[in-house]
Amino acid sequence: MIRNVVSIFAVGCVMSVGAFAATCVTNTWDFDSVGQCGSGNSGVNFTQNGETITILPELEKSGVIQSPNPVDGLFEVAQGQGGNIASGIGPYVDGEGGSPYTSQLGIQEQAPYDAALYIEVSESSIPNNTTLSFLMQEGYTADTFTVYTETGTSTSVPGTASMGTGTTYAVGGTAGSVTTPQFSVKTDWTAPNQVEFIAIKADCEYLLLNSITAKTPSGVPEPRFYGLLLASLLGLAGTVYQKRRAAQVNA
Repeated sequence: MIRNVVSIFAVGCVMSVGAFAATCVTNTWDFDSVGQCGSGNSGVNFTQNGETITILPELEKSGVIQSPNPVDGLFEVAQGQGGNIASGIGPYVDGEGGSPYTSQLGIQEQAPYDAALYIEVSESSIPNNTTLSFLMQEGYTADTFTVYTETGTSTSVPGTASMGTGTTYAVGGTAGSVTTPQFSVKTDWTAPNQVEFIAIKADCEYLLLNSITAKTPSGVPEPRFYGLLLASLLGLAGTVYQKRRAAQVNA
């Protein structure tokens, strides 16, 4: 008798769980327009559908941010425009030329200095458990690049020397031919007001950040979930009531 009650409830639960919608909210930041934005290394905010990321250019030496430095804001280029052979955003370095930015070398290694790109995301603007996928493009040489991450409550940009060991990835192709993201970072907010910095350093030159795609699980069940759950509970209650009534009559 008890076995029957349990099995009825179990069927209802299986049906209800199956009613959850496996959907994601997706935002994409594409950096493929020709122009220069920001000044210095103060960073530029980019907002897409209510979600905001900040991109900062930095000059480093041995992983330590330099000040003052010749990095003056950011530049964007589009493949095929003005002679550019890849699309994306990078640090604008004084002395490497202005529009159409074909002489700008983007994220670059010019020993002993590195022109690095930092992406800042925060708990207040990017939801928890969001997967951020990064697509990098390179112009001349399909080389490698290194990614560093750090999460905390400070909004001061850390140098990569304090961010631990980075992870190295291959770009995968030249002349802007790569269309699949090379790496992803998942937000893991464990406290309010947390900030994560993602630093990208090149092992060569002419490396650009082409796009960032953010996917956040919605976690919202479909409306039919509630109906099936209610039906399951009502079925369980009705079965229990009938069994108790039958027991009282036979007593």
